[in-house]
Amino acid sequence: MNDIIYKALMPGSSWERNLEGQGQFLGAKIFELSHYRLVIPEAESTTTIQTIQENQHVIIILYPDKATAEKSARFYHHWLRLFSYRHKVLWAYAQSRLLKQTIKNRYYEIEEDKQSISQNKTNYQQEKLSDLLRGVQDSIKAYTIELYQLEFQGGIIEINLSNYQKRLERIQERLPVVEEKTEDNLSFLDKFTKLVKDKYLLQIAKDSENLKRILKLQEDTINAVRSRVEVAKAQRDRNFQDAIAILGVGWTVASFVPSPDDLSETLILYNPPLSGELQEVNSPIYCPNRGSDSSSPAFSTPPASPGIGAFLICKSPEPWIKPAIEVTHKLSVALVAAALAWLLIRLWLGLVKLIPLIPKKK
Repeated sequence: MNDIIYKALMPGSSWERNLEGQGQFLGAKIFELSHYRLVIPEAESTTTIQTIQENQHVIIILYPDKATAEKSARFYHHWLRLFSYRHKVLWAYAQSRLLKQTIKNRYYEIEEDKQSISQNKTNYQQEKLSDLLRGVQDSIKAYTIELYQLEFQGGIIEINLSNYQKRLERIQERLPVVEEKTEDNLSFLDKFTKLVKDKYLLQIAKDSENLKRILKLQEDTINAVRSRVEVAKAQRDRNFQDAIAILGVGWTVASFVPSPDDLSETLILYNPPLSGELQEVNSPIYCPNRGSDSSSPAFSTPPASPGIGAFLICKSPEPWIKPAIEVTHKLSVALVAAALAWLLIRLWLGLVKLIPLIPKKK
């Protein structure tokens, strides 16, 4: 008969497989049947508590008479509270399993980002590497929050299990008050307490401990990578600053070096004979950077000048020659000075490293 009643309430269920226990309640026979199963997909997907758990809980009480049924009505609110705490425990446990799967998926994301960082370190790209590190940091932050939520579910289970035990004790205390002569036995309800302590709470505690170790390992690894990246970035920045400083030294030195002679005007001096006699120069004189034809303006005859000699001034037609020569001259001096400064810095750094290696006299 009991099997028929249960199958009528839960079609397709098995009485033998789902029977948790039976006992006595105010002289009536009481049966507890339960079917609880979690189905959590391994792949990351949108899931809820309603979609991952199969939860059936049935209490069947067979009263011997109407009077006993009326007396049991005094315990309805106690039964509601008791089973409410029971289902809160199961809900929190299912939530913990869902969080564990989410944390595992988060761990796989962190591992993928770590591999991308390792590949990117060989072909360094500052912007891409910074984005990867920020992504890993966000994943670790989410991992930490979800880990705290997992531990929080363990706390929810402990509170509701305590309330479950207290409510069950209260029911057992009130039974003799309602009916003194009946024999009551609700010990089968303690099986749920043992299941929660030996499986649910222990499993959450172990999962939390293992996931914390993984989190610590991930944080140490990422911090080490971030430190190496920061050191490499600081080294590149320092090298760039040193290069700017060395070039600045070279340019400063070049600014103090006198400019070359003004080559836009070529001064040619014709010395007279040592006797001091005047000599007329009638032959054409060639001016640089001009034509080679004697009839061209590049050739001219210097006038005779008494006493000292004759001068010929040739004007250059290209106005850019003078600034170009000055810039080239300064750049050459600046590069030479920068090279010397770099060499002195390298020698000084090498000397500083060698000083601690020099044995001291005792």
